[in-house]
Amino acid sequence: WELLLVQIRTASVMLQLAIKRTVVALSEVLMLAIKRMVLAMLWALVLTIQRMVVLVGMQLP
Repeated sequence: WELLLVQIRTASVMLQLAIKRTVVALSEVLMLAIKRMVLAMLWALVLTIQRMVVLVGMQLP
């Protein structure tokens, strides 16, 4: 009986560790994806502003 309990405990601990690792890995991937999205949005914004400045500059006499 006691052996079975010990096995169950170790299994649950290992499971918890695996879950923690998975969560950490997922959060890292999420952070990377969010960073890339933000960078892409900022880049698009900069390009848009540049285009607008060029258009306004062409319209000015």
